[in-house]
Amino acid sequence: MKGDKCNEFSISMELTEQQLWRGLYVGTLHRCSGIMHKKNFADQKGYETEIYMNDAIGGVSECAFQIRTGLEWHNLDYKDSRSDVGGYQVRSTYWPNGRLLYHFEDRGKDYPGDIYVFVTCFQLPIVVFRGWAYGQEGLDFNDIQELQPGRPVYTLPQIHLHPIDELPPADSLTKGKEGKTT
Repeated sequence: MKGDKCNEFSISMELTEQQLWRGLYVGTLHRCSGIMHKKNFADQKGYETEIYMNDAIGGVSECAFQIRTGLEWHNLDYKDSRSDVGGYQVRSTYWPNGRLLYHFEDRGKDYPGDIYVFVTCFQLPIVVFRGWAYGQEGLDFNDIQELQPGRPVYTLPQIHLHPIDELPPADSLTKGKEGKTT
């Protein structure tokens, strides 16, 4: 990925075997809870197999971010918490050049005022913190795709992320009911 501007401010972290298993366990809990709550979305080809991988790396990314920051991990059992870790939303992909995705329309969980941390997991046990962005920045970029049937998603390329070292404190924002900055 030489020449990829987003790497200038990315930070890598290697997880221990125990940390990796913890993240995978939580990702499995997320998938089971999603099935129980009928949130069993298929991928763009109509297959559900990729969703299991997405939940697995999501759990690993949340675990890594919790370890890096020492903040409370809220979303351990997939309840409708307002954040994943310490007031932040953590998003991930196994694609090194993947985009940050926002599901504003259908989840009731993604809000323009939230801070989203983006992590890639293409060489586990190494995770890469690519940067962060506000939800509003995804809306403003206005790249809407349908990667899952009937589920539009806003995408934000990594080049538009803020450096992870410049992540503002989660409590620096006062969020209203809709997650909008007040």
